Amino acid sequence: MEQVQSQKYVTTILKLLITSLAILYLIRIIPVTSVISHLSGLGRITAFILVLAIIGQKLFSTLSLYTLVREATDTRFLTIIEIDAIGYVTNSVIPTKAGAVLSVPTLLRQYLGISLIDGGRIKATQFVYSATYQGIFAVMGLALTISSLDSKLLPIYSGSSALYISLPILAIVASRWRSSIVPYLPKILTRYSSRSGQIKFSKKTLVIVSIFTLGYFTMVPIRFYLISNSYSIHFTWIGYLTIPMLAYSVTIYPISFGGIGVAEASGTMLLIALGVPPEIAAPIIVTDRIVSAYIPLTLSGVIAAIGSIRSEVN
Repeated sequence: MEQVQSQKYVTTILKLLITSLAILYLIRIIPVTSVISHLSGLGRITAFILVLAIIGQKLFSTLSLYTLVREATDTRFLTIIEIDAIGYVTNSVIPTKAGAVLSVPTLLRQYLGISLIDGGRIKATQFVYSATYQGIFAVMGLALTISSLDSKLLPIYSGSSALYISLPILAIVASRWRSSIVPYLPKILTRYSSRSGQIKFSKKTLVIVSIFTLGYFTMVPIRFYLISNSYSIHFTWIGYLTIPMLAYSVTIYPISFGGIGVAEASGTMLLIALGVPPEIAAPIIVTDRIVSAYIPLTLSGVIAAIGSIRSEVN
């Protein structure tokens, strides 16, 4: 028990160290005042479209979860908004993209009485669809930028892209040969795979979830185009979609807290490798992360806090 606790402490310290180093790297190259003034100087139309992109991503994410939950029980959409918001906040604390996969099943049981097994399958299904698109777009980004990547960056992005692509493959293998692979799975996964749950997803539901997930990712090129274009940096349309997907794919590694610092450093280094000056690359990525991650995280925190207060009052 003491050894496990020691390992957790060491892991936490390493994540804090990596996150701190990434942030220090960004502080050295980012003109903070210019980023703030640039954000405040965005045109009304650009700012309005960015707000719509933020709302669109959150809406598509919540709709995909809502569609899956409806297979288990009838519930209000507002309840799923609250659950998804709390899961999003949790995902910023638990390292890697799998954070919400661990927390949302508990929330579904607490709010809706859905069993942990079925809750795990609901969130895992949503996660696999998201990982599939993320992996496809990251691999496309890797193919697009591979000639510009040096020997240090190439293994990092190749590994993160491969991890994302492997997740849907593992999901297919697990669904077909579950009894054969269960003994080799970590205990936290066998909770969801070794017991019989009640929930089964129809093909129609899975198609709808796939469409909502794709809708979530269609917001990415809109957002990245507006931000990079405001700094007079231009890419191809496929680049606006795949470059940020590749840059932020490193958040799948369990080396930071919600990708904070690491995602920004990764995106900055990728843009520099593509020929963007460092003094412009860093502000582009930081601005994009503010819009795509930190504003939604703040809004999710507010929603989660309101939900918590409402629950206590009730």
